[in-house]
Amino acid sequence: MALFLALRWFLLYAATLAGAVAVSAHGYIGVLAVSAAMLGFMLFSTLFTIVVERSVMAFRPLKPEYCSIYDHYFWQHERLWKLLTGAPFGGTPFKSMFMRLLGTKVGTRLYDAGCGIPEKTLVTIGNDCALNEGTVLQGHSLEDGTFKSGRIVLGDRCTVGVEAFVHYGVTMHDDSTLAADAFLMKGEEVAENTTYVGNPAREVSTPQADPQSVPLPGGPRHRALTASAGRFLAATRAGHGAHAPRRGKAVRI
Repeated sequence: MALFLALRWFLLYAATLAGAVAVSAHGYIGVLAVSAAMLGFMLFSTLFTIVVERSVMAFRPLKPEYCSIYDHYFWQHERLWKLLTGAPFGGTPFKSMFMRLLGTKVGTRLYDAGCGIPEKTLVTIGNDCALNEGTVLQGHSLEDGTFKSGRIVLGDRCTVGVEAFVHYGVTMHDDSTLAADAFLMKGEEVAENTTYVGNPAREVSTPQADPQSVPLPGGPRHRALTASAGRFLAATRAGHGAHAPRRGKAVRI
C-alpha cells in the first residue's frame, strides 16, 4: 500500500510540474505548450509505471504457480495487482510496443481496443489477432484459499469478442474465435477454425449438408414438364379472369 500511495503522489507531483511548465511556455508557443505537456506527461507516466510494475517481480517473468493465499509469493503477486499499468494508445499499432515493454509476447499486426491483462508475462499473442473492447485475459484464480496461475496462449488470427473473458491455462489455436460476452473456462483448448460462445463457452456446431439430399432434375424432360405446367397455370388464370365480374359494371343475372 505504501508503494501504491508513493507512486500516485509522485505522478500527481509530475502532473503539477508539467502543468506549470505548460503555463509558463504558453506565452511563447501558445496551445502547443499545453499539448506538448499533456503528451509528455502521458509518455513519462506510462514508462515510469512500467518500470515500477516490472520491478515488483525483480524484472523476471512470472511462472505458473499453485500455493496458499498465506504464502509469501502470493503477497508479492498481490502487490503486482495494485500497480497494474495499462498500455496507452488503444486501437492503434503503438499499443503493441508498450505491451512488449510490459513483458507480453505479442506478434505482429495486433488490434487491441482495450484488453485487460493482469499477468502480462504469462500471456502470448500470435500474429493478426483482434482483442475487442472490455476483454480480459486473466492468468490467475483464487479457489478455496489457494492461488493458481497459468499461461494463456492465443495463436495466429484469433479473435476475442467484446467483454469476453479468458481464464488461465487456456490455449486458442489458429483462426479460433471467442464470441462477445463469452467466458472461456480455465484449461480449455480451442481447436483451429472453431467458434466458442456462452458462459461457460462451448463450441458452436456448424450445420452440415444433408448427404441424402437429391438435386432437382435439370434435363430436357424436366424443362418440358415445367413449361407445360406453366402454360396450364396461365390458361387457368385466364379462364377465371373471363368469368370474373368487372369492377364498376352491373352484373346481369
